[in-house]
Amino acid sequence: MKFQGEDKWDCMKVNTTVDPADLKETQFTIVDAFWAGASPFAQTPTDDADWSVDNDASKNWRGIASKSNKKCENVGTFATSSVKTVTCSEVNAHWFRNFETSQSDDITLTTSDPSTKYTVFGYRTQYRNDTFKNADKLGNTQFGPKDAAGKLAPTEITPVYQGFLDAQAAAANSNSDGATALTTYAAAIVAAVYALAF
Repeated sequence: MKFQGEDKWDCMKVNTTVDPADLKETQFTIVDAFWAGASPFAQTPTDDADWSVDNDASKNWRGIASKSNKKCENVGTFATSSVKTVTCSEVNAHWFRNFETSQSDDITLTTSDPSTKYTVFGYRTQYRNDTFKNADKLGNTQFGPKDAAGKLAPTEITPVYQGFLDAQAAAANSNSDGATALTTYAAAIVAAVYALAF
């Protein structure tokens, strides 16, 4: 998601691997990151300094293991080698993060202007192995909405919805403990803006 008025992007990377010997494995590594420059990314986004603090939504993206899954199957081997081929019909990661964090490389969403729009796009990167190094990168694939010419392009979203503000106000008026739950924005909202990256 692009910072307002800057060539800087608040990013999230979801790293995962597919093991032909264990297709039920569903682990995802959520990495909070950023990118300074125009899109699409020429290199892998830079990880935030403390991205590994993955249990604190006030700092970084936090994965929701109970809502994340992969559905994969072996489809055979290459004719000239013993390398197995795997295909996945589902690679589904869920996550969340607070509206406001303590990190300067994170966009702070505000409830003061629910009409604020942000430019976003998603991409998928394939690697030869699970080191996720640029030297082992096979390529980037950008995905998401298409423009009138049929080309993939960044799109604009409004991440703070009026409905959220109405629910927050209603919770506050009823003195409900549920008001604290509304300080984070849910995975369903973020996923809808194609912020998933591999």
